Amino acid sequence: MAANYKAIGEKVDKAGGIIAITMEEIRDAAGLKKLGVNVVDEISRGLKGVGLDHAPAKLPTSSWETVLVFRQNSEANRVIQAVLHPGEGAAEVIRDAVGTPDASGAERLSQARALAAQLADLFGISKRKEV
Repeated sequence: MAANYKAIGEKVDKAGGIIAITMEEIRDAAGLKKLGVNVVDEISRGLKGVGLDHAPAKLPTSSWETVLVFRQNSEANRVIQAVLHPGEGAAEVIRDAVGTPDASGAERLSQARALAAQLADLFGISKRKEV
């Protein structure tokens, strides 16, 4: 059964660490026929056994519902945990993940604009009005 969960893990890895997937897809990958309370608990243990986690924490029993599956040691997990468990440091985790305008961001924007101007000059492209 773990090989089936590993296939979901491969999809997660190919997608950059997190996927949205229906319970039907997970159920089918696990080789199960129906979803029930005990079955979703078994699926949860199977996913965790191969280094994956999911949101919501309690998997739904409806096959058409979509859940998030992600690596336990991923940035996605850090952000999800920060949202689900607000507390000291959670806001910082979210800010880091989404980025915040700061001096270094403004500096990077300025550098990008300067580089774009240099490339425009190099390739003879007319300069566009700044936004």
